[in-house]
Amino acid sequence: MQGTFTRPMPDGKGGFIQPTGRKYAINMATVGIWNRRGTMDEEFLFWDNQTFYQQIGLV
Repeated sequence: MQGTFTRPMPDGKGGFIQPTGRKYAINMATVGIWNRRGTMDEEFLFWDNQTFYQQIGLV
């Protein structure tokens, strides 16, 4: 996953973290659970938050 931190990010407490304008590029894994109709019922995404936060300038 890659991009640039350009829009406010929800902080999980009702507030927002203001964008830093920094670029990020991190590895990500996706695990999906598919049903018999061929559509995805659940999806789980995994990445290293510490690396992500370092790259966007939060730590």
